[in-house]
Amino acid sequence: MAIGMSRSRLIAMVVLIGLILAGVWLAGSGIPGLQRTRSVSSVVDDVATQAQVREFCGACHAIPHPRLLPRESWAEEIPKAFRRYEASGRHDLTVPDESTILEYFSRLAPAAMVVRNAPEGTESPVKFRTEVVRLPGKNKSAAVSFLATDSSSTEDETSADRLVLCDMQSGWLHRLSWNSGTLTNEPLFKMKSPDHVAFCDFEGDGRQEYLLADLGTMQPSDDLKGAVFLVPAESDRSPREAITVKGNLGRIADAQMADLDGDGDKDFVVAEFGFEKVGRLLWLETVSVKDGRPQTELHVIDPRHGSIHAPMTDLDGDGDMDIIALISQEFEMIVAYMNDGHGSFSEQTLFEADSPSFGSSGLELVDLDADGDIDVLFTNGDTLDTFQLRPFHAVNWLENQGVGAFKYHQLALLPGAVKAVAGDLDNDGDLDIAAVAFCPPFLRHMIRPQILDTLLWLEQTSPGQYTRHPLARAPVGHMAITLGDFDGDRDLDIAVGEFSPFSPQTRDWATIYWSELSDNAVASVP
Repeated sequence: MAIGMSRSRLIAMVVLIGLILAGVWLAGSGIPGLQRTRSVSSVVDDVATQAQVREFCGACHAIPHPRLLPRESWAEEIPKAFRRYEASGRHDLTVPDESTILEYFSRLAPAAMVVRNAPEGTESPVKFRTEVVRLPGKNKSAAVSFLATDSSSTEDETSADRLVLCDMQSGWLHRLSWNSGTLTNEPLFKMKSPDHVAFCDFEGDGRQEYLLADLGTMQPSDDLKGAVFLVPAESDRSPREAITVKGNLGRIADAQMADLDGDGDKDFVVAEFGFEKVGRLLWLETVSVKDGRPQTELHVIDPRHGSIHAPMTDLDGDGDMDIIALISQEFEMIVAYMNDGHGSFSEQTLFEADSPSFGSSGLELVDLDADGDIDVLFTNGDTLDTFQLRPFHAVNWLENQGVGAFKYHQLALLPGAVKAVAGDLDNDGDLDIAAVAFCPPFLRHMIRPQILDTLLWLEQTSPGQYTRHPLARAPVGHMAITLGDFDGDRDLDIAVGEFSPFSPQTRDWATIYWSELSDNAVASVP
């Protein structure tokens, strides 16, 4: 035995040498099927390259596996990753040879990726009839990015909800209502590229307002065109007169309102998605109010770009509002920002994907298992990041197990999953889930067959167990979904938005799936 070497290390070395020699022999042999065995130098090169990938790529995000993308995609993604590092201003990493990294990923990547549609599922026990809402005026296509259910008009149990719609193509915020089956469309406010609406009461006078997030531009950009607006829900003016809460920001994906510092007024949380150089999670402290307009001071909670959603809840039960943010781009994580009650936040990671191309796309806070605490319902299925469908796109659940612990569950595979929402669709007293998926036409070749589930609902048949019911299959799909009782018949209907800037020949704006439940149980949306 060599001096200073343990018996176990010696055995391991002998085995390794034996495997390498066997590999060399097999590579040079004429045995069928073994001619592709790697050479010793190739194995050693891969080990060295893997170490470089771990140190360089892993310093910023989860380490990607070469099989996550087809070969031709790495030829685009690797150079972009190196350019991002150059633009980041960092100089603390040893930069490997770009061609070596590209060769490594390309050699191990599949030539192409084919995504199979998810399992068939079963026929829905709830019957729905569909109504297509056509674009108003001369508009030729829609890009509905967000839908919300406005229940503020509900005066009794039989009153109908209203549907609030963000159309990025036209820039308009609309509100739709149905009175005895007749559709009324109210154009409320025009922005550049509306992406989210939340309901609030800024002045505490009982009058509802819409808090609007404006991307500023639909196309990826670091331009400072994003903004946050307050628009009165009810007004004699059409369009509404809006209050600009904050402008000259990066692309804004979400805005929420709460008293974050315990001083009695309302502050704002803003998910500035941005793009590459621009993007942060912010809170805007209201320092004064002048003529009904908030005067704010900007604070950075998290400097990372890519925040999609940032809803709030009192996660730790200490009486103040905490933030749970979905951060996409290369970070792909769900983070809780715990508030000390005075506007200072500590960070707690609830979930982190094992791939920078996980495709985070949507998040909703809901007590899914009805155990008295807040869970996280989220989707991953973004097809507009690396322009790829993934076999692991899905609807997911982070189960709150108390004391800051969350357990991950994948509930249903769904290629192109964009958003999931919870509600009691069958009126049996528990929460079900409805979800939509989106696949741009230029990715259709990746699907076999060339059609996918674009709308489904997951029936909760027992605690934490779900049965899949596809409601629509199409080659493109939807970006937005909400649940509401839009006809006042005490069951939940489903509204999905059409996103068709790629198909200007269609005039579809939204589709309503009217529930035909015959019982009289009261529908519930959390």
